[in-house]
Amino acid sequence: MEATTLALSGYLGILIFVGSLVPGAAVTACLAEAICGLGGKKFWDKFGQQQSAMGAKALILFLILIVPGIFWGSIQAGYSLGWDFYPGCRVFGVVLFPLLGGLLGMAVYSASWVSLGHNKPLRRFLGAVSLLGLLGGLYGCLNIFLAWTLFAWPQTAPLWGGAWVPATWAVWPAWAGVVLNGIGAAGAAGMGYLLLRREKDDFGRDYYRFALRGAAKWAMVLPLPAALGIGWAVLHPQDLSGYVLIAMAVAAFAALALVWLSSRVLRNPHPLRLKGSVITVCILTWILDSALGLYLFCGLLSA
Repeated sequence: MEATTLALSGYLGILIFVGSLVPGAAVTACLAEAICGLGGKKFWDKFGQQQSAMGAKALILFLILIVPGIFWGSIQAGYSLGWDFYPGCRVFGVVLFPLLGGLLGMAVYSASWVSLGHNKPLRRFLGAVSLLGLLGGLYGCLNIFLAWTLFAWPQTAPLWGGAWVPATWAVWPAWAGVVLNGIGAAGAAGMGYLLLRREKDDFGRDYYRFALRGAAKWAMVLPLPAALGIGWAVLHPQDLSGYVLIAMAVAAFAALALVWLSSRVLRNPHPLRLKGSVITVCILTWILDSALGLYLFCGLLSA
């Protein structure tokens, strides 16, 4: 494998890992609040707070990391950094509005977790609406992206239909893969985040024992997007190249190792002692996302 391809897949893996943390942390935070509101343990409220805070920090990190990629990609493709990729720019504006609104809402949701502690219904409503905007914006972006790469964007594409009407049935497994990868990444990174915040956010040993196991459960979702990618490759054997086969093998190995290590954290009576397993889960998540990034990159080249 060429060094450039390996470096690019590693960079894409970081972007996928950190970028998927943003919607993934939003989903897990809102689910934690819902479980707490339905009579679950009070620890779920603290877990949702930490997941929400992690998502806000992941958004800042993602914006920092993606800037070099935008510059490099624009130079390689010969584009300027302006909005000169008409006719898609107006349709992208339609889906960027709910996406950016959802991101802003989730940032406010995270920042107001303590201040709105006395008004939890309002906080949960803000989180739910922001999450809907975020997930809807992701769907619209994927829909336009697939229409653009697979079919070439038509000059007369309707503004609203082009954004929201599925361009191909593949948009649904792609959207599900993005969301599931985000949930799994939020679990994997959440375990590391909990260990990093152990001293600063001293919520007690019982909470961290509970939260680490909860995060480990979410991390075990990570094999699902890998399974979707492998299933797509099996259904389209004509697209299988050497790089794609390598990516599938690495993704399968990383997914199996993730399940084993996450189950260790889940079953251990003292999960705080398994720092090595938690760090390895985070590294394996990056490797898995790098393999998926290589798979997507090869798919775009063959499209």
